[in-house]
Amino acid sequence: MGASPWKELVIDELYKESLSFGNKWGINKGVALCVLPGDQQMRYDFTTQMGGCTGLYYSLAFQLPKWGYVQKKMDEWMDVSPMHPEMYNVTVAQKQKLEQTIKQGLASAAQAVADYELARHDLRKYKEIVDYFKMGKKDEHVLRALFVDRVDSFTGEGYSMITMVKRWPTMITDFIRLSKLDPEERKDVEKIKDKLQVTQAEGTVLKTKNILFEKWKEMFFPEVKDRYARIKNLVKSRERSVDEYRNWLKPYVARFKMMNETLEKSADADIDNVLVAPGFGLSTGASGIRFVAWVPFTPPEMARPERPEWGVKPWDKLVEDWAKKIEKKYDVKIIGNKDFVKRAQAMMEKGDEKPKYRHYMYYNIWDIQVTRFVAKTPTAGELENIVFDIWHRTVSQNIILIHCLEILAQQEQFNKYVKEMIGDKSIEDEIRKEVEEYIEGKEEGEKSTLDQLKKIKNVARPFKPVKRGLWWIGRLFVKRGPYESNWYERVTKMYCLPAGQLYARLTKWLDWKMKAIGSKPNW
Repeated sequence: MGASPWKELVIDELYKESLSFGNKWGINKGVALCVLPGDQQMRYDFTTQMGGCTGLYYSLAFQLPKWGYVQKKMDEWMDVSPMHPEMYNVTVAQKQKLEQTIKQGLASAAQAVADYELARHDLRKYKEIVDYFKMGKKDEHVLRALFVDRVDSFTGEGYSMITMVKRWPTMITDFIRLSKLDPEERKDVEKIKDKLQVTQAEGTVLKTKNILFEKWKEMFFPEVKDRYARIKNLVKSRERSVDEYRNWLKPYVARFKMMNETLEKSADADIDNVLVAPGFGLSTGASGIRFVAWVPFTPPEMARPERPEWGVKPWDKLVEDWAKKIEKKYDVKIIGNKDFVKRAQAMMEKGDEKPKYRHYMYYNIWDIQVTRFVAKTPTAGELENIVFDIWHRTVSQNIILIHCLEILAQQEQFNKYVKEMIGDKSIEDEIRKEVEEYIEGKEEGEKSTLDQLKKIKNVARPFKPVKRGLWWIGRLFVKRGPYESNWYERVTKMYCLPAGQLYARLTKWLDWKMKAIGSKPNW
């Protein structure tokens, strides 16, 4: 059996848990509310001429915000046959062009990094020389040693001071000691001979080498300053170009990642798909998108002047447990990340980044999977088919918060993928931090702390079996959570009936819209 083109989400696992009566999370038992009535799920299947189904989808996407819904995309995919040149060029061929652009951009960025590292190496060398000249103004010891190592040593056998130490063992030391003499004394062989206690021949050689040293300083230092300035400017330019290459690549990598083909997820995705029939010689293409749309819901209640539920915070133990699953799946940090949670709570209301300090207890949420199929036949021209798989749920605010956490986690994972592809500087900073922690040995300390916690956790608790055996007694008298748990008298009448009115409004709107387009259902 072929794989589904839709990816499995954490929220899907939660919805499956909510359907089981004895689920361990306590969903639909006061800890949370997640209701999916059997008469509020539907599949709509329509066929139109080319453009009609696409227009229907965008009409729905524009209409839901007018009704007050917040919309967020959860998944998308595409599958296009090369036999459909128009659609193929728009999708797959465009993806291939993006791939080539990304490869060229990454190669250019890699070359820019190599040039940057080479320029930095030269900059360090010249800065070292500049520092030597700076120190030489006070003490020529280091500068004379530099002259011996990097200039005089290349004059050849028998001419360099390094080779002369066979005759005069203290030759290099005596040359460095010249810095203690006055400039005029260095020009006189007799004074050099008397001050340094050397022979006449060595004094003559020291005088000659000192003249060459002074000439080298006069000629070389201005050139070093100019070259150091040029290389420093080149390093800044290369560093800027690396950052610019990364910024230029961001939109291309993002567009490339968004164009997910079904065969990328699984090689057998189209094995059992009857719509994929290349033997017919038809030009076909398919694509899909899954999105959710939610709106606040207040159940109608009589003779209740105040609503204490406004003080119930959406973050609770249930959200924390499922946030750990989201962290593991998307490799993001949620628990303890106040900014992340704050953004998710803001998304619950309006989908923006401005937090509101008022949350509704309950929401109605649409979960809609849209599958669009295009076929080009020899006689009928191009036909377009669209399928809406619709689920309408009434949920508590903590369920919506889990939805928002997963949406933001997908965004963070996507941004991290783009940054890793282009080698963003923020990823470089994170790796540098990990290296520093590794060098400082923090990982070993963390492991030892975890081992200690595991030992503490495994300590026997004498009252734990008693607590497990008596939990059901408390459930008879105490409500498990702040949300509605009375199914037969309240949920079915005060929650499902108003939600059914919203469901009827959407289905009637779809029927009216498709009649206006002039489509017909597939029977």
